[in-house]
Amino acid sequence: MILLYNENMLEMEDVMEKVLIAIALDKNGNLAKTHFGDADFIQYIQMENGEITFSEKKENILKNFNEEKHGGHGKMKFAAEVLQDVKIVISGAMSPNFKRLKTNANLYPIVSKKDLENTIQYLKDNLQKIMKFFSGKENLVYFIE
Repeated sequence: MILLYNENMLEMEDVMEKVLIAIALDKNGNLAKTHFGDADFIQYIQMENGEITFSEKKENILKNFNEEKHGGHGKMKFAAEVLQDVKIVISGAMSPNFKRLKTNANLYPIVSKKDLENTIQYLKDNLQKIMKFFSGKENLVYFIE
């Protein structure tokens, strides 16, 4: 089965095999309730064939980006560079730039109200549904309640 994801044609099986995900964390290692760019850390995880592998946890350099105004395009462009190998970004709150990530950087933003463990479990159980959601051009942000 082939689905349209932005301008490129991708096979669903290829997308499902390996997905790099960046999750915004607070200083205690919990899913950040702030905007992605204001989180203390970014936890990178890889999902491959339904298995989760935690890779590196980095200090969020986006937090210190000096933006001219909140939600400015400069920070969004910097985020796209920092997250260039990532497909899905997750935080607990939406920022002005979060919904621009899909159209400007081909990143799939998710706002989750669940804790970290339950958010990851939701991803494992619903990744195909999430990827299908983002295949629609009008679908800019996915919400996990």
